[in-house]
Amino acid sequence: MRLRRQLIVSAIALTGLGCAVGTTGSIPVRLASAPVDPGHPGETGTINATFKLTWRPTDPAALAAIDDLVDDGTHGISRAQMSTVVADGNRTLRWKSGCPAGNNAMDAMDAKVRLGAWCFTGDDAYNTWYPQGVGISRTSTLNGVLLSWYHRNSAGETDMTRITVGARPSAGTNGSYRIVLLAVPATTDSGRLAMQDVQPVRADLSTNAVSDLGLHAGGIAVAGNHLYVADTAGGFRVFNLSKPYQVATGKTGLGLDAADNRFYARGAKYALFEEGRYAYDTSAGTCKPDTQAPDGPGRNLCFSTVSVDNSYPTPGLVSSEYRRTAGVVAGRPVRVVRWPLNADGSLRATGGVVTSTTVYGTYTPRIQGVAAHYNSAQRTTVYYNTSYTDGNGVVRPGTVYSDHGGRNAWSIAGTRGAEAFGYDENNTDGHRLWSVTEHPNLRMLYWVYRDEVQPAADS
Repeated sequence: MRLRRQLIVSAIALTGLGCAVGTTGSIPVRLASAPVDPGHPGETGTINATFKLTWRPTDPAALAAIDDLVDDGTHGISRAQMSTVVADGNRTLRWKSGCPAGNNAMDAMDAKVRLGAWCFTGDDAYNTWYPQGVGISRTSTLNGVLLSWYHRNSAGETDMTRITVGARPSAGTNGSYRIVLLAVPATTDSGRLAMQDVQPVRADLSTNAVSDLGLHAGGIAVAGNHLYVADTAGGFRVFNLSKPYQVATGKTGLGLDAADNRFYARGAKYALFEEGRYAYDTSAGTCKPDTQAPDGPGRNLCFSTVSVDNSYPTPGLVSSEYRRTAGVVAGRPVRVVRWPLNADGSLRATGGVVTSTTVYGTYTPRIQGVAAHYNSAQRTTVYYNTSYTDGNGVVRPGTVYSDHGGRNAWSIAGTRGAEAFGYDENNTDGHRLWSVTEHPNLRMLYWVYRDEVQPAADS
């Protein structure tokens, strides 16, 4: 086996996931005898670094005002259930054999592994809404698959965010889904209820400080009834899946319409309202553009994607960063971070502060999706879904990597326009990694078996 060269980082060593057992906090982690090699994408190791998140709740008065509108009964807004949303699917997922002939997003991977794939009837070609994150839920509240989408306006700005929700489609058959708008309730300085799309906002959620840019939502994760949405520079936004609302339809505004005093959500029939956010502690430096490396291994963290790992001794969220090749610099790796979860799916906080349990590093560019799986024999295996667009703007198949200590990083041809991973460990015929491809006319929801994107000897 090729030895992984030593990476020297100003008193911080990056080490692979192999050999001797050490600890990060109280969590067992394998520390390697042979460190990660900057010249080999996919290789992953632990970093002696820590990051923090601070809970910032949505204005309670704004959330209460929404329920007041519901209780009033005259504004076209009512409480709903996610099971109702799933059953109310009005858009079609077409099994891959029925997709347009020009959609070859899956071809390279489909030739290598078994996979299920579906295209989006009606949403295939849109160049305004782009799918990004994938979340898998198997609870009494919601048994299905969720996708996050961001909206790009005519000026090229991201100004809206939504999810789509539906049952997990079965191989060989079509499926369906329904749009749910994500929104942030806030009160104005005069105390009146106001509504804004999911956007970076001031801690007090005053609408006077709302940015014009929306949330990219590059990854989502479902833990219990908690929906976590990755906020690239800000941490995680949190929505309660047990509290969707049905709203009036037929108008594209957001909030109470001045003409009829009914509540609308950009034409969507359902909406979820942010209950708070876990804000990244920027005392470690703010997220930098994806063409720039952080100032150091423990600095300038970004939240490009996220998934759930329930196999680890302490279940948690696993977040990662997207950086282009220019931003992947020796001594300043891309970070993959574990955030601990409580049994109910909430992030484990002390005094409102969540501290990372383990931080990994990798020299892998263009990471769109990350997932992790732990077992006692091989410890942690990390999976990366990467994308690739060549110098001429042509979308090429990306690469899926897997890595754990004791072997070199392993790779397989991926999909065109690959995005986030969603981990589904409860499938009866094997663990699945779900994902989605984002580009118009190359847009598909798909899954692959975890054991087919790693060597046969892995477990």
